[in-house]
Amino acid sequence: MSDLRSSPLFQYLKSREPVLAGKVEEVRGTVSAWLEYVPASFPQYTRHTIAHSDEIVRQLSRLIFNDEDPEQATLELSSSEAYILITGALLHDAGMVVPDTAKAAVLASPSWSEWIAASRTRQRQVSALEAFRAGDTPSDPTLRAFLADVRLRQLLSEFIRRTHHERVIPLLVDRETDLGRFAFGDPMLLQTIGAVCEGHGVARSDLDDRYHYPDRREVYGAEVNVRLMAILLRLGDLLDMSHDRACPLLQSAAAPLPKASVAHWNQYSRIRHRVTSPEMIELDAECVTADEHRLLQDWCQWIVDEVNGSRALLAGSKRHSGWTAPVARMGGPDATMFVRPAPGATYIPADWTFEVDTSAVLERFVSDVDTGALTFLRELLQNALDATRCCLSDLHYERHGTRPTDIRDVSSELRAQYPVRVVLADRTRHRRDADEEEEVCELSVEDLGVGMSQSTIQRYFLQIGRSYYTTPAFRESYRFPPTSRFGVGFLSVFRDSDHVVVETATGEDISGSTGGLQTDLGRSPKLHSH
Repeated sequence: MSDLRSSPLFQYLKSREPVLAGKVEEVRGTVSAWLEYVPASFPQYTRHTIAHSDEIVRQLSRLIFNDEDPEQATLELSSSEAYILITGALLHDAGMVVPDTAKAAVLASPSWSEWIAASRTRQRQVSALEAFRAGDTPSDPTLRAFLADVRLRQLLSEFIRRTHHERVIPLLVDRETDLGRFAFGDPMLLQTIGAVCEGHGVARSDLDDRYHYPDRREVYGAEVNVRLMAILLRLGDLLDMSHDRACPLLQSAAAPLPKASVAHWNQYSRIRHRVTSPEMIELDAECVTADEHRLLQDWCQWIVDEVNGSRALLAGSKRHSGWTAPVARMGGPDATMFVRPAPGATYIPADWTFEVDTSAVLERFVSDVDTGALTFLRELLQNALDATRCCLSDLHYERHGTRPTDIRDVSSELRAQYPVRVVLADRTRHRRDADEEEEVCELSVEDLGVGMSQSTIQRYFLQIGRSYYTTPAFRESYRFPPTSRFGVGFLSVFRDSDHVVVETATGEDISGSTGGLQTDLGRSPKLHSH
């Protein structure tokens, strides 16, 4: 383990808390054996073994320390933060491990069915696989079953790759002892390491969750900026672009690779120059094929977006407010990252993108979303009912310790306290565009449900086609199937109204001093405190 031991981040931890450094060495040994299951189960993956974790620690060291000197930190880390970063690097891919004994359970899970159902391509792949397995070519049933299993394994590997971050927290909770007792039995340390590990696979906007990713939390006797730890792990993970991440021997063992995997395996070997430092991230690559170029350019842009996004996520942080993210740019005179065709390459890179007339698109959504006269009322009622059911589910759980799958499992007395009211009334309002009064017909739908936070409004309610009710967070918290979907459906309200107001308050708003939020929605929605 010479690589990890010699890294400035490990040396930094060892000089401040030798006990935690010793635990890192113990955890690395157990995780190393655990991660060996990944290439054995899914050989078409690029490297997700302990060598990948070691490289992440090296990249983090280069981001944090000047000249890789553990005494020249550009970011003052507590011992808990250094330990969480290293342990997160070791454990973040633990969800990639799916022993053969667990594969059947994955294939029978609702998340697998939902993933297949969410894509017509995947639906066709499964149908074709089932038809092949039940067919008569090749005639040998054993060979036919083997080939069908190979195709299924490739599809399963893509599912695991895309969802492994969702599996990591339950796995760490269940296997904490098996994985070197990395959290010392401390639930706060376990929760924090789990959140940082899960954070490497969630949408960047999900890190703006002050409950799961606070900028200051006391963990194992020291302060921890959980959000920054997640940001750094994401960057370190992206920055593992070592040429041997796609080892030729492993590639040979995995052959034949799925077509979509070939460029992923080759892209890292095209890098001719790279530097990671606290000040700047540099890269220069020469690609042979257009697929390699596209993948590597998208990867570099991802790094740029992560660096730029970190500044917004850390704005106003109580801890590490002085940290400056390294410069990383694609394109323009100040670019630090370049992806270009190699000499002799036969493709020509082009940066062509569709341009969207936002007003026209919104108008089409509003006009074409549904022709029913009362579609907008249905959408409002569905939203109100689901919010109410979430609230009743929470109350039922507080009182009985279980989550209801049917609203009728909640007592009628409790349900009666949470009505949904629909009111239609004529009233007078002051026109914004003229200094005069006008008569309007106002429809209001009121509920006493869970309400929406500012984060929920920005992340889901105001995003066309995106729904909180389809997220893992909803499925983990509630057992009932939702009826409503924010997004295109809610836009139907604008077809029949020129003025839409959403007033909402969460339980925290009501118990606190904010009083909730009022969202005044016109063609350009604005959000302000109410």
